[in-house]
Amino acid sequence: MGRKSRDSRRTRVAAEAGHTPSAPDSGRALVAMALAWAIPGAGHLWLGRRQKGVVFLLALPVMFALGLWLEGALAPFDPTQPLVFLAGFAALVSLVFAVLLKDEPAEQVRLGGLLFGAFVGTGVVLGWILFPFPL
Repeated sequence: MGRKSRDSRRTRVAAEAGHTPSAPDSGRALVAMALAWAIPGAGHLWLGRRQKGVVFLLALPVMFALGLWLEGALAPFDPTQPLVFLAGFAALVSLVFAVLLKDEPAEQVRLGGLLFGAFVGTGVVLGWILFPFPL
């Protein structure tokens, strides 16, 4: 499920064993924050979360180097392009319908994603169908 479920189970198991959960040490958290600011992943390593720390330690510099290598031009945003405008319009319409039709935020996100996917999928299919015909 989510972090809330895991934490509540951890608290319940600790209570059954007779242990009381300890409050997080603010000094340790500050050191982790400073390390994470200086070196990505170092804060997780400091807190003993080795797997997550190594992932951040390796992934973030690789992504940064890849962005420099691509000169930040992988997908430039140009609002004058018609497909960029249509994608923005589809996202806006999906958001409006999701907010109007659903009350819960999780349901709004789900419906908005489905509607946006439907808009994009319809556009792709229509593009494939209409491609052979000259305008």
